[in-house]
Amino acid sequence: MIKIKWKARSSYLLYFYQYLVLLVIALVLNQYSNLLASLAILAIAVLLIDAKTMRYEVSDSQAFVSGSLLERESYEIDLKDVVDIYVLDEKPWSFFSLGTVLLVIDPHEEAHPCIKAVKNPYEIASKIETLAVKQGAVLG
Repeated sequence: MIKIKWKARSSYLLYFYQYLVLLVIALVLNQYSNLLASLAILAIAVLLIDAKTMRYEVSDSQAFVSGSLLERESYEIDLKDVVDIYVLDEKPWSFFSLGTVLLVIDPHEEAHPCIKAVKNPYEIASKIETLAVKQGAVLG
């Protein structure tokens, strides 16, 4: 049986800028049509749900990055295959202690599995790094 060491979901703030843009669009559209403004508000609701459907789990030997409502691709990563770990803590998310943990499996690939908009990303990256090294990963 696999014992989960850490699990989380993305923060609702994942799509912060998109919420702001859609809110401005809704306010502008509200001058012309309540229906069109409602569609912009509905888009905000869909993004909120999408953010919370992203699920992450880390066990002794694997990391699981789920898809979401809008992005179906999921990843199951053997920690021994991780070659590097990066933390992205850009504003405005860093104001809320949120960040993204990027797990590099193949440095020649452009896209990498990531754990998006989670609390305390440096702590999470450190835990994953410790577990990966225990599994035999050689981190760069």
